Amino acid sequence: MSLNVVHLVGRAGTDPDVKYFESG
Repeated sequence: MSLNVVHLVGRAGTDPDVKYFESG
């Protein structure tokens, strides 16, 4: 669930920090 939330936030904010976390 946490990952889902992070993905959504990253997509809405397109932040590099979130992108990195999502990448790995």
